[in-house]
Amino acid sequence: MKKVLSLLLAICLIVSLLAACGGNKSGDPVENNKAEASKDKYRDYYQVWIGSFCDSNNDKIGDLPGVLSKLDYINDGDPNGGNDLGADGIWLSPMMPSQSYHKYNVRDYFDIDPDFGTLEDFDKLLTACHDRGVKVIIDLVLNHSGNDHEFFVKAGEELREGKEDGYARYYNVSKTQDSTYNRPVLGSDYYYEGQFDTTMPDWNLSYQGTRDYFEKVTKFWLDRGVDGFRLDAIKHFEDKDTDGVEFMKWFYQMAQGYNPDVYMVGENWSDSGDIYEMYDSGIDSQFNFKFAGNGGEFIVASHGNVADMATKLKKFDDNIKKHNEKAINANFLSNHDMLRLYSMLDEEDNKMAAALYMLAPGNTFTYYGEEIGIEAPSSNGDANYRTAMIWDNENLPDIKFQGSPAVQKNELGGVEQQLSQ
Repeated sequence: MKKVLSLLLAICLIVSLLAACGGNKSGDPVENNKAEASKDKYRDYYQVWIGSFCDSNNDKIGDLPGVLSKLDYINDGDPNGGNDLGADGIWLSPMMPSQSYHKYNVRDYFDIDPDFGTLEDFDKLLTACHDRGVKVIIDLVLNHSGNDHEFFVKAGEELREGKEDGYARYYNVSKTQDSTYNRPVLGSDYYYEGQFDTTMPDWNLSYQGTRDYFEKVTKFWLDRGVDGFRLDAIKHFEDKDTDGVEFMKWFYQMAQGYNPDVYMVGENWSDSGDIYEMYDSGIDSQFNFKFAGNGGEFIVASHGNVADMATKLKKFDDNIKKHNEKAINANFLSNHDMLRLYSMLDEEDNKMAAALYMLAPGNTFTYYGEEIGIEAPSSNGDANYRTAMIWDNENLPDIKFQGSPAVQKNELGGVEQQLSQ
């Protein structure tokens, strides 16, 4: 069994590594051979951490024009073959204006962070993807905003005047400091909920005004042509007047009103029971964390017990479909919050684990660089999991951002080197 699966993965890797790093720099599809997207929601997604992928203007930060320039690597638009990964979906990391390098504390939900380009740059990328039959989902942060968001700034101004019935309603605030409301609103007697960081005040998801605002945000991006959303931190959607499932159901059905085929996948670092329950909301997918990462079922099975993994995967898939018959499992090995796979496994086990998740039922999500065996320089800190994509081992990219270590050569070579083997 192991030899058979290893062979299957080897075939997958050969296809993956026959990718042109140069090629069609305009991002235009192959002439007279426009790809057509499949009609269902089953896809192989490629996760792009924008700031680390490709820098188009030499400012040491990856950007959207850089992604466009490498689109031939992901999918060249030729459905009958070609030197590309063949991914028919892309998940773009947070790209809205934000004070941080990771962009999870959003300042403005209706624009692109200047580090990454402009709305026009995004439109060009989106059009090129759709011409290739590639769907695009974007990271959307609904649990919290940035503390420099207009609404939170105005809420602070009003709270310092003792006013609670204005912008403060968009957030969870209290005069009682406890484990929930533990961040002080400076210059006032109030505290706000911020589960992740002082720069990330939690939205009040029970407030109709918040939901009206999110509807405007959703319509803006769906009207622009976005195909769906990767929803951050859905585990924390539970609020004082909503159980989380109710909010998720509202959001999903609202978005369907603008695009009946919208696709959503949620980040839910929870026990299986909580994941099953969230599927009651109608959400299409949730990332299968139980099977991913060091100690996850795919990696455990890579050491030999594939039959046990298959039994567990079948049980998991059956359970999510009991809560949503249209549920699509979202399988992956690593992402931007996890130690890179090649830092945990040798090459053979790496290939075996990849074969298992690629062949499992559902959608697949491949973290950029995973396909060429990029390692994390350290296990200490998220920035070590988000280092630059290695296109050429002999011409390392000069991409740097907050907390990021210097780019090192890849043990297995960059894309250029692996193509030449």
